[in-house]
Amino acid sequence: MTDERDSYRRLWPSDPPRTPLHGTKTHPLSEIARGELADIALAPVPCQGVNPGVANRLLREDLVELVDLPSPFPTHKGKKIQHLKITDAGRRALAAGP
Repeated sequence: MTDERDSYRRLWPSDPPRTPLHGTKTHPLSEIARGELADIALAPVPCQGVNPGVANRLLREDLVELVDLPSPFPTHKGKKIQHLKITDAGRRALAAGP
């Protein structure tokens, strides 16, 4: 298994920003982000299937983690690709509500 910093580098060429992309204040999760987090809670989701801005936000707040799992896509079926998997902090955030 690769180290987490290597996983970030595969998703982003440079380190992902650890601050909000627009401004300095972190706002509550949007309905779209909460919906993605709920989908990820059901089963890990390939990174390609999630809006990059939403994935960045969920990773910055440690609500999800990157894991290598077999690809569900027919073009490279079985090859390992990055998936987003919910963390305990993510489950608590979902349970806390909006």
